[in-house]
Amino acid sequence: MSLETNLSMAVYRLDSLQQAGTENILSELWLTSDLVGWIESPLYYFENKHLQAKEALDNLLLTQGWRRFHWEEVLQQGTPRFTSMPEYEGHILKAVVRDSVSGTPLSGIIASLSVPGRLLQFHTSKSNQQGELFFVTDQFYGQMDIIIQNASIRRKGLIFSLTSPYAQSFTKAQTVPLLLSKTHSELLRQRHVHMQAQNVYWQEELNRLIVPALDSIAFFGAPDKTYKLDDYTRFPTMEEIMREYVYEVRVRKNGGAFTFRVAKPTRDGFYNGLPLILLDGKPVFDVSDLIAYNPLKIQKLDILQERFILGGNMIFDGIISYTSYKGVTDDLPLADDLLQLTYDGLQLQREFYSPTYETAPPANIRMPDFRQLLHWAPDIKLSGKNEQQLQFYTSDLKGTYMLVIQGISQDGRAGTKTLFFDVRDNAF
Repeated sequence: MSLETNLSMAVYRLDSLQQAGTENILSELWLTSDLVGWIESPLYYFENKHLQAKEALDNLLLTQGWRRFHWEEVLQQGTPRFTSMPEYEGHILKAVVRDSVSGTPLSGIIASLSVPGRLLQFHTSKSNQQGELFFVTDQFYGQMDIIIQNASIRRKGLIFSLTSPYAQSFTKAQTVPLLLSKTHSELLRQRHVHMQAQNVYWQEELNRLIVPALDSIAFFGAPDKTYKLDDYTRFPTMEEIMREYVYEVRVRKNGGAFTFRVAKPTRDGFYNGLPLILLDGKPVFDVSDLIAYNPLKIQKLDILQERFILGGNMIFDGIISYTSYKGVTDDLPLADDLLQLTYDGLQLQREFYSPTYETAPPANIRMPDFRQLLHWAPDIKLSGKNEQQLQFYTSDLKGTYMLVIQGISQDGRAGTKTLFFDVRDNAF
């Protein structure tokens, strides 16, 4: 079994502002990550093998040495408590549910998190003793509207609040002040001009984002039945549509309130339990609100006839999902105790752009190319003795460039390699 190695490669120009690096993955893993304070030249202790470097390393560890664990905590043999949960499957949203009068956190409350829109997302969570709710999301990218509300027995008097996903504690280490010498003024001016030229001529290419492969199928999978309402007679009320040709759903009216029940896939009757009803991803707990909705705004209806278990907290006897033409419903009555807001999900990865000059010689290209950073590949995966070929083109800037490759294998072995090359006058 061959181990996989994860590497990164950077190629950039060296000058008086950008010198060869004083750190790499080895100095970070073995030295700076476990020491307090700033270390002037970490690589000095690794690249030099003479006695003076060894003595300097001993002095450094004696004055700034620190370990990440305390023997008192180790000997207690207690279970460590982490303030942040690892996000293996997707981004985790944390919320808290409280009583609206006393403000006391409530346990045992099952809440739902829905993301309205074409890409249906629906998650549930049960609050713990501290009233905390944890929603494990998937495909949670960009800015989106979310709704958190009570999904269990319609208990009144709840208030939901969302915990900030950003860190609340910061490092106490002091940053080194940035001091720019007047001798660098001309070089800074050139850098400023180069940056403006790149933004003017290459703005569209520099702002490309890598869109992840998103699954357009709803969270409940492929439905058992889909009704495209334009293929049928358009009745003026939702009740007539459901009664006339949606035979998988039984409509009943008791005491002025409507209820839906989904037919079993074996066609031997209907479920007794409640189905999950969605309109553009928003859960609908009062069927009467849906019956009163304008059916001319609905494009299609998906029905799942299987019993659906969501998050181990809720069991639905089928799913009825409505989709409007707009994909977002704004005129559906919502509960008073829900939390609705716009949330910034995971940021899309920015694509590193490097122009190619394969169709014409560089001398025939009129676009100015003042890139200092020629190439950046943060995620190169190698397995065994397999090789990869990476190519890039130099820019219009002459000078010495440095190529840095560093990474770590699955068994924890780190490595780095540095190469240099010169770019001279254009030969064309």
